[in-house]
Amino acid sequence: MMISKEEKMEMTVHQVEPVTKKDLRKMFWYSVPFYSCWSMERQAASGCLFTMMPLLKKLYKDQPEKLKESLVRNNELYAIADQFHEFVAGILISMEEQNAKTDDFDTSAISNVKVALMGPLAGVGDSFFLGTLRVIAIGIGASLMAQGNPLGMLMFALVWNVPCFLIKYFGTFWGYRLGASFITKAAESGVMQKIMEAAGIIGMMAIGAMSVTSVSTNFSLAIGSGDAAATLQSVLDSIMPACASVGLTWGMFALLRRKVHPLILIFGVMVICILLSAIGVF
Repeated sequence: MMISKEEKMEMTVHQVEPVTKKDLRKMFWYSVPFYSCWSMERQAASGCLFTMMPLLKKLYKDQPEKLKESLVRNNELYAIADQFHEFVAGILISMEEQNAKTDDFDTSAISNVKVALMGPLAGVGDSFFLGTLRVIAIGIGASLMAQGNPLGMLMFALVWNVPCFLIKYFGTFWGYRLGASFITKAAESGVMQKIMEAAGIIGMMAIGAMSVTSVSTNFSLAIGSGDAAATLQSVLDSIMPACASVGLTWGMFALLRRKVHPLILIFGVMVICILLSAIGVF
């Protein structure tokens, strides 16, 4: 359904200073220490929030409640290839700008888009930059160093860092321009709701895949005797592959929703695993 010009004007209730190229350059420099703060709980979420902090403060300068919500929203689980982070941050800032201008913006779209993008871009980025470009850079540098040429170190630094720097820098502007034009066209054409639903589905698929690949169980307890004996892990996998991993993930999620502190869960899992291993279950 098309949104009329009058309805669009009614939705815009806040005057917000526009994001400039200077602001985007500042965000880029704030992204330099992106992976310097990393945790198992939220991975690179703190780096993402630090990258966007100057612009969030500017956009929500007169809206303290929205600023608080944005700080929480942009400190959620986040993991992506370092070289594509600025591109995603640019898109997120364009969406935060729309949210700052209107009171009817669905903020769940911001989280959904971030989750939907970070999975595919993490895979592509790791494969190309770490699996290909870095190997080429090491090969060039190592071959020169093996010949006694100290320029090998410089060549490695240039081949590896220059492409990464350029992609990160220009990705900041590409992401912002793409996000701003994309949101406007999507809102006017009425497909924003469908995009949000699709992003949410992809995000859930990514989280499900991460649950299986990042969480592993190995129940060695034998069921039966002799040649017919089978481990508990094989029995569970025959019912549904990786069902124990998924069950453990959902169990942790349920406890987190009940406000159980993550440190209690971490040490609790460690203690339980040690005890189960001692009695032969693991």
